[in-house]
Amino acid sequence: MMGNSVNFLLPAVWLVCVIFCAAGRSAAEVEDDRPAGPMIGRLTPYSAVIWARLPSGGTESNCRLLVEDKKDRTLSRWNTVSLAERDWCVTWEVRGLRPGTEYAYRIRQGGDLVYGGEALRFKTPVADGVDTVVKIGFGSCSEMDAGSSAVFDQVLKSECDAMVLLGDTPYIDSTELAVQRRKHREFLRMRGLRELARCHPVYATWDDHDYGSSNADGRLHGKESSRKAFTEYRAHPPYGDNVSGVYSSFRHGPVEVFLLDTRYFANFEADPQHSLLGTAQWRWLTQSLLASTASVKVLASGTVWHDVPEEKPDCWARHGSERDALFRFIGENSIAGVVLVSGDLHQSRVVEHQTIPAVGYSIVEFVSSPIHTHTEQKANTPHPGLRKHLNVGNVYLQLEIDTQTDSGTVVGRFIDNIGKILHEETVPIPLLQRGD
Repeated sequence: MMGNSVNFLLPAVWLVCVIFCAAGRSAAEVEDDRPAGPMIGRLTPYSAVIWARLPSGGTESNCRLLVEDKKDRTLSRWNTVSLAERDWCVTWEVRGLRPGTEYAYRIRQGGDLVYGGEALRFKTPVADGVDTVVKIGFGSCSEMDAGSSAVFDQVLKSECDAMVLLGDTPYIDSTELAVQRRKHREFLRMRGLRELARCHPVYATWDDHDYGSSNADGRLHGKESSRKAFTEYRAHPPYGDNVSGVYSSFRHGPVEVFLLDTRYFANFEADPQHSLLGTAQWRWLTQSLLASTASVKVLASGTVWHDVPEEKPDCWARHGSERDALFRFIGENSIAGVVLVSGDLHQSRVVEHQTIPAVGYSIVEFVSSPIHTHTEQKANTPHPGLRKHLNVGNVYLQLEIDTQTDSGTVVGRFIDNIGKILHEETVPIPLLQRGD
């Protein structure tokens, strides 16, 4: 573990806030001046992306990131400028790192230390192709309350190598840029998530409520503002095609995670074959799957993959031809190691998809929801491949991928906010390939 986190906010920052209050600024305006983060984003064996929102500084503010190795040698200093047009969010990309190595970092603004201390550390992944054990957390549907914060505490305590937010993280239900930014700020200031994000990478896609509104698709007015706020408050570029969408992927040791965007393009293009992902995202996904050398390939979306109640319009089952085409593509190209992850349901499930005819093996789906307390019992629908159903809140999914053994395994664990394992499911990696 990297130790307990300490947030170093200089008294000068608070003094400025007091002065502004005295000058007649509202409490909301003073709140907007507070920093948020820092947050570790995309990690590779040789690089790291680090994000922070810094106190405002007029129209722009100079800031510096310092990264050191365990021998307290300063490797380099990265300077940048925080700008009002990006809501004072700053992202650094640090290069020249070594695989499987721990680093410390500090952030300064002007002459002031804004973030520092023993808690600000991260560890790069091992080099691709090296057998190891990787643990990645997945969760969806989070409030900004004590129960949700405690879930992130457990992710940190379990020493997950990364955390993936699957959507409705947070609930926003607006495309107004100011509202989007405020909600993201509040979410990243939540204690449990804040402590986790400053030392472990956090990746994300969105679902409907953080995208803009319930069941929203690509026809949503103002979705460009939602995307702008998302890219400002996340740290794993690129996002989508750098113009539209927020889909992305990352590799950590033997596992590659593909974070799908099932909102921005849904029902927007005329092509019925790509009515959920859109043509560009479909091309990116299929090409990326072909190129991937990871032992395990996780396809993750906020949208649930298996059939759910008919009154729920936003699921892969409503785009069955596209889902089936993806399964056929996996089978026709003998792509091994595919596992599905989803959220949204306010129920957690393990479902075995009947994909042997199309894929050559059964694909397992893990549904992880919710991080908050509220569940939806009506989501407990029959399915021929249902292995487990959990009607419980304050839960996240931990996937442990172990390639050090002769066979290799994917172990899925549903863990609650006091650290109790509610269910564990093991999928041998050799079963995730064609049997013919």
